[in-house]
Amino acid sequence: MKHANGKDFRRGFVAMLAITCLAVAASRLVLCNARCSSQGTFDGSGACVPSAALTYERNDTWDSPGGDYGGYSAWTDGINVYTVATSDASGSNDLVLIKWDMNGDFVWNRTFGTAESEEGWGIWGDGTYIYTTGTAYNGMDMDVLLVKWTKDGDQVWNVTTGGAYSDAGKAIWGNASVVYVVGYIEVGGVANDIALIKWNATNHEVMNTWTWGGSQNDQGNHITSDGNAIYTCGITDSFGAGNIDHVLIKWSLSGSQLWNCTYGGVYGDGANNVQVIGNAVYTCGWQTTINTTLGLLVKWNADNGNQLWNKTFDTGVSTVFRSMWYDGDSIYTCGSTQINPAADYAAFVVAWSLNGTATWNGTATFPTTGEGNAITGSGSSIFICCDFAATNGTYAIALIKWIIPGGGIAGFSDAAIVVAILIPTALLAGRRRSRR
Repeated sequence: MKHANGKDFRRGFVAMLAITCLAVAASRLVLCNARCSSQGTFDGSGACVPSAALTYERNDTWDSPGGDYGGYSAWTDGINVYTVATSDASGSNDLVLIKWDMNGDFVWNRTFGTAESEEGWGIWGDGTYIYTTGTAYNGMDMDVLLVKWTKDGDQVWNVTTGGAYSDAGKAIWGNASVVYVVGYIEVGGVANDIALIKWNATNHEVMNTWTWGGSQNDQGNHITSDGNAIYTCGITDSFGAGNIDHVLIKWSLSGSQLWNCTYGGVYGDGANNVQVIGNAVYTCGWQTTINTTLGLLVKWNADNGNQLWNKTFDTGVSTVFRSMWYDGDSIYTCGSTQINPAADYAAFVVAWSLNGTATWNGTATFPTTGEGNAITGSGSSIFICCDFAATNGTYAIALIKWIIPGGGIAGFSDAAIVVAILIPTALLAGRRRSRR
């Protein structure tokens, strides 16, 4: 563990990924139900490996004339699941808010967009309203975008903020009066700093902006709070062991930095999600070795930032954790893992005890490649938002539901999986982005 003193950063870590998927009717929401055995695999082509084949139902549709990708954040109020993503339905990228019921059925989608390009990255709800954040192109560069919605999908307001260069909102957290967005701002057109932006939740006024970073690129990827302090995680190239490192920062609610810590080696590491459980903070992401990439889970002391332990999950191939959820008993990390030498990926979930013991894992694969981007849950239901590619060249979003017997702590055996797969129609050429 290394402590760094500075301001703030960002790096995009975007990767072009050519993915293909189910050869079914365009613009069709396909609902699948299956039961997989212990350590089983859901195969989006219709097979539950190693148990019986899936049965597909075509229950609903969402017509999107363009590609859809992302699903990097998900939130549930226990009644519905909401995900934020990016859609090319209008011919340019738009932020899209998608509502699903607790069975994984598509309910509606709402888009926010202009003639320029917008992207959706983060979502959070206070029980009454939903807030989404991302980026909006202003004709010259990208600004931080914040949109407030009712739970029925009506837009309350939208606002952007930014400087002379590109900025982005990656994740959001708040309460009834204020919301905080973490992401990055570009400084002097040279490097990115982690940015924490505080907004008035009623009139969308920017109340303050704080930064952390150095001379290289730094980026905030996620944010959470215990009600007394704010915790943000991401990546830093300015501090740490060299290359990029996993960074965790604790802030007061008024924006004062209380401490920051880094973790990493010489090959590159990063944090994608942060959760507070009791007096501990957990971050998940990835650790790069000379041979491969490992899923990474780190536990920290919330008072002083001391690292308590770190655990890696090695599948023998490249694995990255992107999101995390806690059900009161277990921690669940989701991301992607490589499934063949052609570098195709599958959505991947691992359950952990609070002492860092991995208790089970499951894989959701598609005919070629797909990624798990966000996880949320309610009771014994776990929802994973994925994106993948169709055989016709379009990109699509899948919501996967795992129902874990015994409230999520009795193991993965015979876990029910419900999948809602959104198939859009047209090719999204050159715009597919995948966060590491």
